[in-house]
Amino acid sequence: MRAPSPRSIDEEPVRRASLSAKGEIRRSRIMDAAEAIFAERGYYGCSLRDVAARAESNLGLLNYYFRSKEDLFHEIVDRRRDFLYALVRDSLDASPPSDDPLTAVSGLVRAFVKPFLDICVGEDDGPRNYVRLTSNVMSSYRDPELQGWLTRLQPISDLLIDRLRQALPGLDERSLMAGLYMLEAALIFMVQDPGFVDDLTSGAHTAGRIDGMTAYVAPFFAAGFQALPRRR
Repeated sequence: MRAPSPRSIDEEPVRRASLSAKGEIRRSRIMDAAEAIFAERGYYGCSLRDVAARAESNLGLLNYYFRSKEDLFHEIVDRRRDFLYALVRDSLDASPPSDDPLTAVSGLVRAFVKPFLDICVGEDDGPRNYVRLTSNVMSSYRDPELQGWLTRLQPISDLLIDRLRQALPGLDERSLMAGLYMLEAALIFMVQDPGFVDDLTSGAHTAGRIDGMTAYVAPFFAAGFQALPRRR
């Protein structure tokens, strides 16, 4: 983790220990609703009242489980973070090694991008809303209210960074970070894409099958990393 939490995470298990099974179900339903509405509208596009309405609950109950919208958002970010980290890690671990840098990097990019795009077309609303909400709020990354918790997603990016350093040992660090920025910026937009790819490509590619872009993203960015300046 790159930034300290605004509050101690150890407080959460203690507070939740007193919740009944019924209370946990209510709490999870509220978090599911918030995850969906944040994915659609972003952090600042909705209120706790909107979340309560989506969860078919009341504002008083929501305030009982969560002290503020910021607190609710923080817990949503943490809830699926380990799941996504493990998914990306396992995908990268399964990428076959290669002595050819271009092949190796193409495999790594494919392995990194694939879990995100597969989630976008999957049937599980939870992970799909999660990747979309975290992508949507990246435009507010520097907001103090959000930055500390969004930074908690950095270890997922670090998985790719570490492997790229191994595959391209001569690559200048500034070049590596520039390439990573461009890759992640493209991925964030693809995850959010409400149909731009349909219009731009005249239907050759569709948002409903955005996972098919993996086959194009991998060689495109692999060649880009290969073309970046090397250490002198």
